[in-house]
Amino acid sequence: MLGWGAALEKSGQLEKAAGTFQHAVQLYPEDARFWQGLAGVYVDQGKNPEAMAALQKALQLDSEVPEAQVAMGRLLGQAGGDLPGAEASTREAIRLWPNFAQAHVNLAVFLFQQNRVEEADYHFKYALRLQPDYAVGHFNYGLMLKSIGRIDETAQQMHAAVRADPNHAGAHEALGELNEPGGKIEEAIKEYSAAVRIRPQFSQAQLELGMDLVKVGSPKEAAEHLTQASESSDPAIRQKALQSLSELDK
Repeated sequence: MLGWGAALEKSGQLEKAAGTFQHAVQLYPEDARFWQGLAGVYVDQGKNPEAMAALQKALQLDSEVPEAQVAMGRLLGQAGGDLPGAEASTREAIRLWPNFAQAHVNLAVFLFQQNRVEEADYHFKYALRLQPDYAVGHFNYGLMLKSIGRIDETAQQMHAAVRADPNHAGAHEALGELNEPGGKIEEAIKEYSAAVRIRPQFSQAQLELGMDLVKVGSPKEAAEHLTQASESSDPAIRQKALQSLSELDK
């Protein structure tokens, strides 16, 4: 049942995965693994209160599972919520598994959100020594470096993220942005194009790609990407895309 639920989740069949784990916790209510699996599916479904309840049950049954502690930390830290609680859960995961690279990266993010840059820098570097091909770690470290103005190092981390995972859309978009100030429009277009090819609904990259295509004299192609961006759920992106489209029509 654990394997079946996990396979359904991985294949995107979230309702069936949730049903499998819900049935499992009815049959085996004292098995923390099923509660943790159910929590993971709830997170995928965006059902955070249900995920929190399932994780609390899992940790009540077995608090010595580092993956469950990391998952609790992520839930607590979402949108900058309970950062001290997120930090505590993630540190507990590291106590249980000192070389858990994902936990070190998550902790670094929570520390940076509390403006504890030196501590965050340490944990990012530690995680990437443990797992040099950890694309998400390189990407998040790059975001922090960018925000504190260490641009050359930002580029190094984003390139490392793409080497580790060529399909990391966020890293491609970040590299596109890094090329903009130097006037490397063609290189920026290449990176934005990769980002939207990987994730067509990436509205920020669609907007940036459309605006750069206008600059290089490709209005028809630009309009296609700006139209995609104009359907964004982000009002700022939507407004900017619509404004660019109206200027194209003049």
